[in-house]
Amino acid sequence: MKTKLRVAFAAAVTALCLAGCASNFGSEPAQDFGKYLALKPNVSSKAFVFETFGQPHDVLDLQASNESMWIYYSVSTHMSAATFVPIVGLFAGGNDMDTKIADFYFDKNGLFLKTETLSKSQYVNQWVAMGTAFGSNMAAGVTGKLWEMNDLVAMIEEWEGEQRVA
Repeated sequence: MKTKLRVAFAAAVTALCLAGCASNFGSEPAQDFGKYLALKPNVSSKAFVFETFGQPHDVLDLQASNESMWIYYSVSTHMSAATFVPIVGLFAGGNDMDTKIADFYFDKNGLFLKTETLSKSQYVNQWVAMGTAFGSNMAAGVTGKLWEMNDLVAMIEEWEGEQRVA
């Protein structure tokens, strides 16, 4: 009886630990192929797409083509099996990541024109991910942004000075 209780307890702890190793972000409807089949070009409206897929993550106004685009993201990550192997997991551990981006195009009247999707799967080693996040590339990117902001602030201040004079 004690052995069965220990096995059940160990199984429950393992299940709880593994359940925390997967994450899903973004729009789940973007992963459902059946929802795309309901869309009819030049018939379906923005309201129908909103009702079917929910709030878009990004909206772009494509002025050159007189269209608009709604973008949906969906990301699913889970730990790779190598992460759980003792010692090997220290070096080969990481995450498997599946990403899907769906772009919905609409005409000037708000009617659905077409959709484009991009799916990508990749493995990210935990050490490489940490090095990228905390490495010099991040600092260089922030420094570049600060210079851009300083230039922008200088331009605005110069323009405001000209407005006061005039």
